[in-house]
Amino acid sequence: TAPPSTALRWLRIVVLLHVLVAAIATAQRLLVGSQINNFLIFRSSFWHLLAGQDLYAAYPLEHFDFYKYSPTWALLFAPFAVVPIPAGLMLWNLTNALLLAGALAMLLPARAAAWSLAIVFFESLGAIQNAQSNGLAAALMILALVASERQRTAGGALAIAVGASIKILSLIHISEPTRPY
Repeated sequence: TAPPSTALRWLRIVVLLHVLVAAIATAQRLLVGSQINNFLIFRSSFWHLLAGQDLYAAYPLEHFDFYKYSPTWALLFAPFAVVPIPAGLMLWNLTNALLLAGALAMLLPARAAAWSLAIVFFESLGAIQNAQSNGLAAALMILALVASERQRTAGGALAIAVGASIKILSLIHISEPTRPY
């Protein structure tokens, strides 16, 4: 087989950089004991859903903000919630990094995908440090576009549905209750 092109090698290097930095940033958060509030909110929402508890109530002993996502998202977060927190956080952050990289690689030629990943590197790092769902949400939008371009309606619809289940409350205006703490 022919050796990979220079653009493909650069894409692989940039993807590897994203994955390594995600793993290092996650390990740093865990070792230093930094706040992982977003992850704790997502994780506890799964357990609250299973227990039949109000997802949108304050749980100040578990995390310091309110859950602002759909019940479907709480259920979809199960793979990251059922394992110990360090493993769940690492899997969550690596999933965000890999899905974004994979989606861009599917959408763009190797050179453009490598540049795109380089451009979003620091934004992606910030989202990973805060265990946010931004990488996943962006990846799902890109995957919906890719599916649409490839005439894969069901795949595109699935990507849109999962994305909407994550960020549905950002689609409508909701008055946030007064924080009791």
